[in-house]
Formats: sequence, C-alpha cells, structure tokens
Amino acid sequence: MELIKSARYGGLNVHPSLLPRWRGGDPVPWAIVTGDTDTGVSVVTLSEKFDQGEIIAQTKIPVSHTDVSPLLRTKLFRIGADLLVDAISKKHFHGTPQETTGYPYAKRLTRDDGFELWEKLSDPKESGRINRKFRAFHPWPGLWTRVNGKRLKILAFDTTPITVQLEGKKPVSWEQFKNAYLAS
Repeated sequence: MELIKSARYGGLNVHPSLLPRWRGGDPVPWAIVTGDTDTGVSVVTLSEKFDQGEIIAQTKIPVSHTDVSPLLRTKLFRIGADLLVDAISKKHFHGTPQETTGYPYAKRLTRDDGFELWEKLSDPKESGRINRKFRAFHPWPGLWTRVNGKRLKILAFDTTPITVQLEGKKPVSWEQFKNAYLAS
C-alpha cells in the first residue's frame, strides 16, 4: 500500500463488473450464472481492501443469452482499456466511494462449481438455469455430473445436453449416450 500512496496519482484498476456488484477474482461467470441482465466494467482506484476503491468510471452492457465467459470477459476488458485511457487522459483520479456491504462476491471458480445433479439435466424447468451455468463455466470448470460413479462432462448444451463425454471415453451425442449407456 505504501507504493500506491507514494505514486503521484495512486493506482487504477480495471474490473470486469459493475462494482460494487461482483467484487472478487472472477466476476464474469457469476454474472452469467446468476442471470444478471446487465454487467459492465469499472475503473477504480486501488485501495487497501480488494476491489473497494473509488469508482472513477463505469460502462454498462447487456448480458446476452448467448454470452460465454471468455468472450464476455474479453469484451469487458476491451471496453475497460478505453475507459482507463479516457480517465488517464482527463487526469480523472478521484471518484465515488463504493457501498461496502450488501453485494455478492465473485469467488474463484473450483471444479466443484461445474457439478450438476444428473436428475436435473433433462428437467425442462431447469433448462434455463443449466444453460446459464454451462455458458458461465465453459470451458472451465465446465458442466459435469456423475453417472453410476463416473464423471460425465457436458460438452454442448442447449435446452438439454447435446454432446457428452464419459470419463475414459470419446465424446458422443446425448442420444447415443442415453441409448448405449442407459438403455439397460
């Protein structure tokens, strides 16, 4: 923190969310999986507490029903780069303090975040939520389940799985998997 204080204008950070919503290490997948209709990018001052500096600039964009984490993250950082250049060129280094409570935190993803109960994969009432989860966690940690003790990766999903891969096997269509593996 001493280094930041010694710099003439402090430090700035580009964060891919509309702070204070989704502070933390990986906000983009959490915005998708929870069904946020908008997200954005924030330029904030560096502070002692993670992602809690003053908001210098923000831009809001819609989250489309086809957005996947890597592409949305790239789009946000491109917008953020322009926002940062604009803030620096205007020498705009003081902003608005953030609320510090009442907003969700974007924890780092783990492999377990991609797990989905087998029974829910074909449930029409769950298809929207699972589709968001697939888009949010693709390519990592991915969407997966367990079938008879084996890991089954969902490689493509729309309203139901399209392509799956049982551990140790090659990818197959969902229909092939159900007919070959579940037909007993």
